[in-house]
Amino acid sequence: MWRRNFTAPPSFPYYSLGELIYNNPLRERVVPAWYNNFTVYYLDLGETKVTKAGIKTPPIYFFIRGYDEEGRPLLVHGQYNVLSAVPVSENYTSFWQVHLVEVPFGYQPNFIRSELSLRKAGFEVTPIDLIINCPVL
Repeated sequence: MWRRNFTAPPSFPYYSLGELIYNNPLRERVVPAWYNNFTVYYLDLGETKVTKAGIKTPPIYFFIRGYDEEGRPLLVHGQYNVLSAVPVSENYTSFWQVHLVEVPFGYQPNFIRSELSLRKAGFEVTPIDLIINCPVL
């Protein structure tokens, strides 16, 4: 269940996410993210092999500082991903299309905490052909 007043999770086996207690019996990876300046948490269940036809996939934004010599994105250390929906949103689904946000060298991690502030910042955003399954808790 999604709540607006999350706090940082303590160590396993129980996560206290504000009003949400999550015991994580399968030891799934719980990942923090931003949604409209509020910290939310999702389970990273990995890449999903699906075709985009017929599945709504809102964007999830990963922040990068460019690419390495093999073309892999260099993630911004410490930056939470930004989500475009949560379970109470009309367009929510646990399937997300990854969008890469390229930020300049001086960017401070977690300065951007919402899709609106991301749009206002004017950073280059590139959707990539990757859909991940990450349900928001």
